[in-house]
Amino acid sequence: MKKKLCVFLVLAMMLGLLAGCGQSGNVSQDQGAAQQESAESVSQDQGVAPEESAEDVSATQEKSVEWPTATVALYQPTAGGGTIDASIRVMGTYIQDKTGKPFSYVCTTAGNGAVAFESVRNAAPDGNTILVSHLVFYVKYLFGMYDKNPVEDFNVVCAMPAANPYAILVRSDSPYQTADDLAKAIRENPNTVTCGLELGGTSHMMAGMFAMDAGGAFKFVEAGGTNTKLPALQAGNIDVTFCSITDSRQYVESGELRSLGALTEDGKPDPMYPDWPTLVEMGYPNCKWGVPLIVYAPKDTPEEICQAIFDQFKEACNNPESSAMFDEMNQPTYCLESIEASRAYAQEKLDTLTQVADAIGMLNIIK
Repeated sequence: MKKKLCVFLVLAMMLGLLAGCGQSGNVSQDQGAAQQESAESVSQDQGVAPEESAEDVSATQEKSVEWPTATVALYQPTAGGGTIDASIRVMGTYIQDKTGKPFSYVCTTAGNGAVAFESVRNAAPDGNTILVSHLVFYVKYLFGMYDKNPVEDFNVVCAMPAANPYAILVRSDSPYQTADDLAKAIRENPNTVTCGLELGGTSHMMAGMFAMDAGGAFKFVEAGGTNTKLPALQAGNIDVTFCSITDSRQYVESGELRSLGALTEDGKPDPMYPDWPTLVEMGYPNCKWGVPLIVYAPKDTPEEICQAIFDQFKEACNNPESSAMFDEMNQPTYCLESIEASRAYAQEKLDTLTQVADAIGMLNIIK
């Protein structure tokens, strides 16, 4: 009965996504109201009575604060409507039901995500305007499509690793039977094998990881997202692409496409797809990929507010009901133990992707 309820809740949430999230490039009309309410919510009790001692002041500062204090404007640098958006809304709904404070979801890809990034970076540091993004934020920064550092110019509040493995895909009649075949081709004949993907997107970075480990180079061509790059591969318009297993599994199982190897968070086979060998197992050590959801606040957001945001998201992410819904979406997600662990995780991910982008000549290549 519990599983049926989870499925019903997930389906109901997915059906409501388009109503709550603007289309690509559009910003939610609730943004202005959310920011106005956020600004009006700043506490009036921050003064310290003259008679309080230094110890009293310190104790007051260390007290926890409530969050949210108003409508939360939650920005995503994506069009919305997919499993990542659904996962974010699972947590937002949990926090909203618990606190009574509504969430306004603002999904926009305008300016390659810069509208979402800048709306949060320039917002009042009261915690009521936040960004939730996966590693596309890092990719936009490293490729030169956005000039502010996600870790240094924002306040990392919470990191929630999520399992959403990807795979290298070719047609079933492709001459590349294995990952080694493909690696040999791009090494011996660089810039001839067409890899179709969304230029400047996360799959662009994944392809770069494989090319780096293979010691070769793809010929990258724009093929858009899943809904366009998979048909392009099936039609023979491109030689190879990278796509999530969730979205491509049916084509592999039907025999239309072939997987040459999977990219997972830790390089080990994903428990949900144990029969999909990973590229790390095949000798390509940098080919690891996860879809962590990282929460960002404006840079000057006070630490006590950051802690309050972290606490709410940790509970919203790790409770049994949310976990069951994440599993139903084939995207198990969990929150790290602390803000410190989240910030270390975020920095480590940025450092790793910086090394990859530099090694394959992709740093700041797109302006």
